[in-house]
Amino acid sequence: MPSISESLTPKQTALLFNSTIAVVFDDHRLFAHSFSGFLERLKVFSQVFTVEQELDIMPVLLKSIAHGNVYFFLDYQIGDHNSIHILHDVKRISKKIKTIIITSAIQPAVLYTIIGQNPSALISKSSGTDVIMECLYAIENGRQYICPEITEIINSSTSSNSGKHPFTVRELEVLQYFSKGLSIAETAEQVHLSRFTIVNHRSNMMRKSKTKSIVDLLAYARRLELI
Repeated sequence: MPSISESLTPKQTALLFNSTIAVVFDDHRLFAHSFSGFLERLKVFSQVFTVEQELDIMPVLLKSIAHGNVYFFLDYQIGDHNSIHILHDVKRISKKIKTIIITSAIQPAVLYTIIGQNPSALISKSSGTDVIMECLYAIENGRQYICPEITEIINSSTSSNSGKHPFTVRELEVLQYFSKGLSIAETAEQVHLSRFTIVNHRSNMMRKSKTKSIVDLLAYARRLELI
């Protein structure tokens, strides 16, 4: 496949993303502003917003979707936790928001976890202009995009079966809330499931991981870098 920069003229590219807004969130302020500046220099978005606080994400996204489609660039690692819970919250807001996870992770288990959450795209923090443009073009054409660097890691791990974990996508979602210290009732409210279902998910995860307590389960998940 030719690079998008070769297959589209600058004018065509601008038209493709007309009235499309980019929102960037990373708790590392320097990277967030640097990446936002990079997106602005691409000249394919009508506006680029940088969000520095997690509490500000939803208000900015809600305001942005009133003016067009939104590309949300979200760092996978936020402080001591990952950002999967943010991805799920964004999905509940609007299908007009396309979430692109950006990461420096190279561990197959982490990458499998992210892909299992079905973001619009997964790219490395070291991605250049051509990768970003190919990513945007793929999403506009209804395809999930995984950057070449991460694809190579995934393909290399497949033959050795490394990086795999036994949990389903829903179990991983529940696990993220457990890792934040939420109770059964609080987790049920967040994922819109019954308490009984959350208890079942917890039991299934403990059985699969051969652990006997929630503390052991979380320790197991941390060893695999799932949380």
